[in-house]
Amino acid sequence: MKIRQSYKNAWHVVIKCEDYRFDAVCTNGYNLSIQSNMQDALQFGNSSVGVAFGLNRILNTAPFFDYSLKYAFMGMQPVTFTIECVLPLIPEKGLDSFTKPLQNLAKICLPARGASLADALSKLKAASTQASSEYIKDLAGITTEGAANLIGFISSTTGFDLHTASKEIYTVVIPEQVTKNCIVYFGSKDEGNYSSRIENVLIQGVTLSFGTPTVTLDGTKTYPSYISLNLTCMYGRVPTDVLVKGLVN
Repeated sequence: MKIRQSYKNAWHVVIKCEDYRFDAVCTNGYNLSIQSNMQDALQFGNSSVGVAFGLNRILNTAPFFDYSLKYAFMGMQPVTFTIECVLPLIPEKGLDSFTKPLQNLAKICLPARGASLADALSKLKAASTQASSEYIKDLAGITTEGAANLIGFISSTTGFDLHTASKEIYTVVIPEQVTKNCIVYFGSKDEGNYSSRIENVLIQGVTLSFGTPTVTLDGTKTYPSYISLNLTCMYGRVPTDVLVKGLVN
């Protein structure tokens, strides 16, 4: 209830990827883990257990030296962070309070179902007859013919009707965040008035937790007053000083 009442004035997280926008109320801040890979270039003191034991007992000394370390910079580790947020049920919006943000989040970070295998082969066959290049025509023709022969062979040898099954086998389209710049804004609900911004974000994991159903919308069905989300994210570039520039706006 408190979440719903303070929704308009709360600290928001907005995730935007091209035409898709996810907006939720932040329940916590976020922590960025930025770490570099450094290795001692001299590598003194890598002794076996036997040598260490001998030095300990005979010379009463440790198998390493106290010296000024000479580090070699080997690169950066991936930057990860977690976003904890909630979608409150707004009575005037109804179930759109949940469905629209979750659908947009799914479009951003989940793959989409593409054409069926049967449709894909049909389109490839049509393209082979319409192509201007003879090479492309031949290549597409060989591909479709080979696929058709393979489907026929599997169907005849196994007794499984792969021709029919191919209508229920679908290609998969990669998530929007893989090819588009996914930007996370913290602060105002309006991403143009944010206090912190991170670009090139990849959402690796989403955990949904549904609250206890306590709100009745249509007089018959009861829904949770909120859905909480835990988003595991990764910065999609090698971290440099550019990352820090947008953290405080």
